[in-house]
Amino acid sequence: MPELRKHEVEKHLLQNEFEEDAIDGLQEFKDKEQLRYMVDMLNRDLKKKTAKKKQRREKLKIKDQPWIYVSILILIMLIVLSYIVIHKYLQNK
Repeated sequence: MPELRKHEVEKHLLQNEFEEDAIDGLQEFKDKEQLRYMVDMLNRDLKKKTAKKKQRREKLKIKDQPWIYVSILILIMLIVLSYIVIHKYLQNK
């Protein structure tokens, strides 16, 4: 339990350091127009990166292919039919 609290304290300290660095960086901008430009540029870059990741995920995604469903259905039917045939064969013996 103490390790968990230690981890939470460290996480909080790191977050505060990050916030302080961000505020210091923002205060360095004297021109508001330059700040808006940087924000727009960061937003565009973030959209590009997320779009690339989304495209990569879509490529890895299994596409719906009807032949897979048909083959699974045929396989299940064959299994059921085999069960029935074997069951009747064993009953006759």
